Amino acid sequence: MGHRIKEIRESLDEIRRQRDFDLDQRVEETKSVSAKARETYSFVREKEVIGRDDERMKILQLLLQDDETKENVSTITIVGIGGLGKTTLAQLVFNDAMVQKHFEPRLWVCVSDVFEMRPIVGNIIKSATNSSPDQNLAMDQLQNLLRKQIDGKRYFLVLDDVWNEDRKRWLELKSLLMGGARGSRILVTTRSENVAKLSHTLDDQPFKLHGLDNDKSWSLFSKMAFRQVQDLNNPKIVDLGKAILEKCKGVPLAIKTIGSVLYLKTPETEWSFFKDNELAKVTQQEDDIIPTLKLSYNHLPSYLKHCFAYCSLFPKDHKFDVQILIYLWMAQGFIKADQNQSLEDIGYGYFLDLLWRSFFQEVEEDDYGNIRRCKMHDLMHDLAMSVAGTSSVLINKGV
Repeated sequence: MGHRIKEIRESLDEIRRQRDFDLDQRVEETKSVSAKARETYSFVREKEVIGRDDERMKILQLLLQDDETKENVSTITIVGIGGLGKTTLAQLVFNDAMVQKHFEPRLWVCVSDVFEMRPIVGNIIKSATNSSPDQNLAMDQLQNLLRKQIDGKRYFLVLDDVWNEDRKRWLELKSLLMGGARGSRILVTTRSENVAKLSHTLDDQPFKLHGLDNDKSWSLFSKMAFRQVQDLNNPKIVDLGKAILEKCKGVPLAIKTIGSVLYLKTPETEWSFFKDNELAKVTQQEDDIIPTLKLSYNHLPSYLKHCFAYCSLFPKDHKFDVQILIYLWMAQGFIKADQNQSLEDIGYGYFLDLLWRSFFQEVEEDDYGNIRRCKMHDLMHDLAMSVAGTSSVLINKGV
């Protein structure tokens, strides 16, 4: 492990010196890092998701209904702006008991920016077999392996975060997936209306996901922002909170991140300053919440800014090994020494703080409740890229 960290550190030192991480000093700098985060979870727990019951039931109905299409395999597409919870909704459906009983196998692949047949087919096979296919196999051999896993079976495949708008490429992939038994389903999530139009085949229109309504937005915001229950009975604080909430436009990711910022502030004195002096300066397009998310970054202590921006060096949808990530932070000198704690424990505290503020998600725990792996929302990755600057290299996925 030591030599790997040394190699990575040497290759990134120059990038670190050239970057501007916007590391201005803030009052939060003096606050200690919490030793514990709020309850975390693997993938998604139904009780932790607020406001998507109706959407979940509609998707389940589309998945489980008998359709009259000529093809055995039908595609349902969930489309909406970033941060709405498309992946979370797909996870809810994927793990539903009725879906588990109805489909076999169930497969999950995150496609992201690069739409290439070899990695997509390889990842479908990996999802089916829990092992990666031989890298040296020809494409014909990969196709044969894929057909062995899905042909004649009523399968359910989630293709998460698809960006490809090339119809020819989509049809090329689709042709490999049409051997499933009647009733097989492909569920696509995307931000692109064009992707939705070319991929969706079941029902008349793609499933368009919207922001949470006012009541559900407030329910999520209240859970994230209020430390004291009695503050919910204070009309002045409630009105202030609702005024701040309007800027989040019903987007769950924005509500969570802004709520986490406010949770650490005193409602009577600091919320008003935040609204009038920081939130008021945010300008954004209807489909862009990055400026709002950046407020949560602005409120990080500088040592956490370093740690977060460093994550831009990894590719989107990277599954972080938390221990290795902490070692990398240590190698870069981001972790402050404390005579009462080891650097590893301090680094884990840094990670938990970022997790609690919604910079990480999809955590996986070991048998003792320690978090071993996690991912970063693609919008958070976009934010990390924007604050880290333009000079960057991607760390190999094997790290």
